[in-house]
Amino acid sequence: MIVFPNIDYPFWLEEWNKNLQNPTYHLGEMDKYSKIPKGITEYECEKQIYSLIQNISDPSIEKEKVLMVIDLIYRWGGPSGRMFYIGTNKSRKSLNDDLYIFERYCDAINLAFQGKSSSKFLFQSIPGIGSSFASKHATFWSSKSTKPLIVVDSKIAGCFGMKNLDELDKAVSYEKILFEFKVKADKLNGFNSQYLEKALFTFHKNYFNNENDGWNPKQTGIIKDKLEAERLAQILGLQTNE
Repeated sequence: MIVFPNIDYPFWLEEWNKNLQNPTYHLGEMDKYSKIPKGITEYECEKQIYSLIQNISDPSIEKEKVLMVIDLIYRWGGPSGRMFYIGTNKSRKSLNDDLYIFERYCDAINLAFQGKSSSKFLFQSIPGIGSSFASKHATFWSSKSTKPLIVVDSKIAGCFGMKNLDELDKAVSYEKILFEFKVKADKLNGFNSQYLEKALFTFHKNYFNNENDGWNPKQTGIIKDKLEAERLAQILGLQTNE
């Protein structure tokens, strides 16, 4: 069982929405594959992703649209996905050039279209896509389903007092996390699992390093739920002296 932090979830969801005007991550290597503007905001990035996905009916024959969604996901997902473009296994290049790998990605899309959690693990089986980004791929592609999935990354792990995503993956299955998020969201007025995940992400980002290896309150002026953040920091073994 996972224990959700005692925080003001509507407040942190609103902060997420405010941050959508921030520019997305850009790496020069990305420009070899797509012409996404360097200064594209997170909001515009999401908008393009959802628009493309809604208009893709057969991924296997709409390759250019699929590849554009992939590139937008990595722009939106931040610097932790940079090795997808510059890693030794040439992950992005393989999806472009290797028909077998692209077809596997399309199989994962079709599972996500149905809201199936198994899509996350099929995405994860593709070279260069780890657990965190696999959940990002699954989440976006499942937006077309009646049971959209959620992103589970190191920030979410930290919100449960776990030092990294590996620790969370070993302690609780993705399916169990999906269930627990739904139960918790149902108790919050007007919330769903996706809103809950975004609120947790923003709360964590305000106080901790991405990989849960440092207490690092951002210069936002926000001190909301600081005591709860300090409680989590103690569990994570982090010093909170500023």
